[in-house]
Amino acid sequence: MPKDIVRFNSIVTIASDNGWEKELQVVVPMEKNVTLNKVSVLTPMGAALFGYSKDDTIDWDFPGGAQKIRIVDVQKKKA
Repeated sequence: MPKDIVRFNSIVTIASDNGWEKELQVVVPMEKNVTLNKVSVLTPMGAALFGYSKDDTIDWDFPGGAQKIRIVDVQKKKA
C-alpha cells in the first residue's frame, strides 16, 4: 500500500479553504484522545479521511457551512 494513504495510526495534516491547518492522528477507538489530536476512525472526521491520500480534497459539512478539506500530508506513526 502506498505510504501516503490514510490508515490506522496515520498522522494527517489537513487544511481548509478558510485558511486553517491541523495535524491529527487516525487511531482505533480505544486510543482516541482529543487533547493529543488522536481521532477515532469511527468518528465522522476519522472515517472521512480513512483511505484517502495526500493532495486529495474532501467536502466537509461544518456547523458553519460546507468547506473543502485538503489532505496536505500523510505520515506513518512516529516511533
